[in-house]
Amino acid sequence: VYDLCNPKADRLVCRESQLAITVQKDINTNSEVTDSNSCLIIYKNFSPNDDGFNDFFKIECIENYPNNTIEIFSRFGHSVFKRKGYTNNPSTAFVGISEGIGTIAKSSKLTKDTYFYVLDLGDGSPVRKGWIFVDINK
Repeated sequence: VYDLCNPKADRLVCRESQLAITVQKDINTNSEVTDSNSCLIIYKNFSPNDDGFNDFFKIECIENYPNNTIEIFSRFGHSVFKRKGYTNNPSTAFVGISEGIGTIAKSSKLTKDTYFYVLDLGDGSPVRKGWIFVDINK
């Protein structure tokens, strides 16, 4: 129980309030838990620099949704990656290299920037949309 106060003009207005905090899982703060009934976690950033750590866009438990499709866009709306049946296999996952969709040349290393994804799990659930940060050091 906390007292929440809001100063108004010449007086202080306070009310007693309760705050409930639910901890779902100890996870990286750079991720998004998309459903509390699922293990699906979409990590918000990666650094494809071949150091063996965070080298690709990881989606925890994506293998539970084999009919998924994902598309990733630049901040200008250009599609840079599209995959049906996305997995966390580093040889087929998004590693910050353009697939040549739209105006960005195929096999071009993308710039350090924020990109946007559209993920359809293929199970009838709502489409998930969000952002990821690709930290590419040239």
